[in-house]
Order: sequence, then structure tokens, then C-alpha cells
Amino acid sequence: MTPVVSGDRRRKVIYLSGTRADFGLMKSTLLQIADVVDLGIAVTGMHLAGSFGHTVDEIRAAGLHVCGEVPVDVSTRTPQSMSTAIGDCLKGMTALLEREQPDILLLLGDRGEMLAGAIAALHLGIVCVHLHGGERSGTVDEPMRHAISKLATYHLVATAESRDRLLRMGEADSRVVVTGAPGLDGLQDLVRGPQATPEGLRAALGLPGGQPFVLALFHPVVQQAGDAYRQTAALLAALQETGLPVVWPAPNADAGSLDILRALEDVPLPPGSCRPSRPGAPVTTTRESASPMRNRRSR
Repeated sequence: MTPVVSGDRRRKVIYLSGTRADFGLMKSTLLQIADVVDLGIAVTGMHLAGSFGHTVDEIRAAGLHVCGEVPVDVSTRTPQSMSTAIGDCLKGMTALLEREQPDILLLLGDRGEMLAGAIAALHLGIVCVHLHGGERSGTVDEPMRHAISKLATYHLVATAESRDRLLRMGEADSRVVVTGAPGLDGLQDLVRGPQATPEGLRAALGLPGGQPFVLALFHPVVQQAGDAYRQTAALLAALQETGLPVVWPAPNADAGSLDILRALEDVPLPPGSCRPSRPGAPVTTTRESASPMRNRRSR
């Protein structure tokens, strides 16, 4: 690709990453644009926590430049700490953007750190490009996503429906472009190597060979954080009835996630189950190999 320049220098772009999830979705895109722009990754949130695998190391291992770290508390995991973390991230991102002076700040999705980045960029006069705007979820994520969109300068959306929604919200037609979902480009990279087959996956996770298993993914709904333990226990009871081994990746750091972990300690998974700390290749392959569960009461 041809380098993207501003005057006599490459255009400087910073991508803000707070979780294994957003980086996984953007990794292939970031590696592509790193050849044509001056790219830096601003790292915050779960990436810097040892309890989540200190995944900032994975960003560096991919060959991407980490231009700064913005520590925030992800240990308490309450609605109050989530709100406070946005303020801490806003302060840290303001300092980072003032120091780095990028031409563009890239943001993806709906999390609090992305909102903090958008607020900082707006006040500092930095162009902000938001990916995956205009989508609906029905949870606290949705108003956060729409708030980020209203603060952003340009929008790279996944679908025509998302574009239409942003236009109805008042965004300029010329600033909303349907580019698709960047995470789709990296799916093949996730399923290469020894864990790319069901047999290799079972060996890597210690699952019984030749036996069906269940993939369980459960993150807390922030507005229902007080119900997270009960919801998890109900799901665990249903999984126990199957008698099948379960692959249950760790939840995120949102309010209620500690109650999910507490329920997992109190209510055992079926024999042969495992709880990998991070998704990625194992979970991507698992989705192709796991057994679907159906509500036996449905008709």
C-alpha cells in the first residue's frame, strides 16, 4: 500500500485498545495500516492487568508499537469503579494525546475507555474515527456506543443498517462509510497452527478425545450486575444436566464478573471441563466443534 502522508511525513494514527476483544477484532487491520501510517497503540484497561494475562505483551509480540499505557482499576468490577475508570482513562488519554499529537484517533465499539478517548480527542481538536457505530444491543453498551458516535468525526460501520441509523441520528452522509467488520479479516489467522483442528484443540485444552463438549460464553449485563451470580448458577445447572465437558472462557472486567467467577467456584462444571483465561484460536475452533444446546421446552 502507498504510504499515507500529511505534508512531508506519514500521517500519525493512534488506536486505543482496552481489551483482548477489541484488539483481536482490529489486529489484522492494524498490521496492514502499520505499513503506510505512523501507527501507535494506546493501551489501557484489561490489557495491563496480570489477572487478564497482561495482554499488552501480545500487542508487542505482534510487532505493533505501544505508544503509551493508561492504567485504570479493573480489579473492583463494580458499577462505581467502571464509572471512575472512565474518568481516569479520560485524564490519561488527554495527557497521552497531548504528548503524541496524532492526526487521527481510532476507536472501536462501545466500552468506557473508547468514550474517554472520544471526549479527549474532541476537546483537543483531534480527528476521531469510530468503527462499529450505529449498532444496537439493548444494554448499557448501546447508549455508550451512540455517545461515542456523536463525539466522533468519521464513522466506519459494519452494515448499511448501521449507516442508516447514524444518519437518522444526524451524522453527515459524507462521513459515514460502510466498510464491513474488520474482525472478519482476521478469522483465518485465529485458526492456524496446532489448535486449528478439533483434535488439536482437544489436546491443547485437555478435553476427552472423541466426546462432544459445550462452549459456554457468559459476560455480565451491567444493568443486571446484582443478578450475575444467580444467572451463572442457573446456566451451570443446565450445563450439569448435559453431562458434557464445558469450555468456559473467563468473563470480561465489567460489573458482575466477580460474581460470575464466584459462581464458577461454588458450582462445579461437569468432569473434563476447562476454563481458559483468554479466547482466541481455541475458542474460534471450539465454536466449529462444540455441541449446540437447545431448550427442551421449546417447540
